[in-house]
Amino acid sequence: MAVRTVAARRTRGSSGTAKPAASKSARGDRDFWSRELRRTEQRYRSAVSVLREGVVVLDARGAYRDANESARRLLSLVKGKTRGRPQLVSRLRWFRPDGTPLRAADRPARRALRTGGPVTEVVTARRRDGSQVWLAINAVPLPACDDGKPQGIVASFADITQVRQAGQALRELTARLLRLRDDEQRRVARQLHDGAAQTLSAATLNLAVVIQSAARLSQPASRALREARALVEQASREVRSLAHLLHPPNLDEAGLASALQWLCTALTARGGIHVRLSSPRSLGRLPRQIEADAFRIVQECLSNVLRHSGARAAAVRVERTRARLRLEVSDRGGGMPSRLLSAVRRGDTRSGIGIASMRERALLLGGTFEIDAGAWGTRVRVSVPLRRRA
Repeated sequence: MAVRTVAARRTRGSSGTAKPAASKSARGDRDFWSRELRRTEQRYRSAVSVLREGVVVLDARGAYRDANESARRLLSLVKGKTRGRPQLVSRLRWFRPDGTPLRAADRPARRALRTGGPVTEVVTARRRDGSQVWLAINAVPLPACDDGKPQGIVASFADITQVRQAGQALRELTARLLRLRDDEQRRVARQLHDGAAQTLSAATLNLAVVIQSAARLSQPASRALREARALVEQASREVRSLAHLLHPPNLDEAGLASALQWLCTALTARGGIHVRLSSPRSLGRLPRQIEADAFRIVQECLSNVLRHSGARAAAVRVERTRARLRLEVSDRGGGMPSRLLSAVRRGDTRSGIGIASMRERALLLGGTFEIDAGAWGTRVRVSVPLRRRA
């Protein structure tokens, strides 16, 4: 009896009303999960706070709600107010990689909110002191509410300024090496044309004078003299052709269209491949560097066709609009191995020096380089702007 009385007292509340024993278990579960939630949050904050990458949390309106120390430093976040509400405010001015301003609605976090999907992008920002920072941003929506809209955004920011600067320095070095090579080819071509070619021409004239007196020579000597003249004439033609291949004079004098016409005609005349050129009559003159790089790209393409494709014909198409110059070189050869084509598309330098130099020339002009190949052959497309953005 006494045992039952004690048990009854343990199940009564302060008011004397009996309560289920399970309520204490429920409260215990709630307390346990509350403690676990606090521990999890503390672990999350401790882990995020020491990251070198910036991490921010934005609400459904795109306002900054939380940020680790790296994010505060990278984004120049300060405490401020928006529409009377206290929140973190960034003092950066945002731009796209091409230098055009980036509107707030087009920033990665806002786009992730609008689309409901992750957004990964590289942008640049300018601080108040004028310094520039490049940021690789990855914005991921938080789980959606019942209405299907994201509750907010978690975004990470990685400072890739040094990587971009190193890439820019490497690109400038590559540009300098390409320009030096072009200048050296121009110099060697001029020396061949003005030196060796002129010497061979003079030797041909002297041999012509000697041949006029060949009647007093024996028949073998006369035949050897005529053969010597033919060899000198052949050497003269080869030297002049080499000088033109190194740097065609009409590229500087008449422009890209004339130089390409000469190149296609010369390759066709040499045999082994027929090259058809399609170029507008109104192509006109272009900036000198664009003409030089465009000629080198087409020249390298046709050289690859001649050496590797096995094609009997190739086509060169040139198009010009008010803003861009487009080049296309195609053939009906054996195409490219899939492994090599994948390496080319990845920009792997092991894909070949010629292809790498074509790509670099296009990129240095602010353009694009595309290559496609299959059983039908190979096609290279290049597009460069005629006016570069400052």
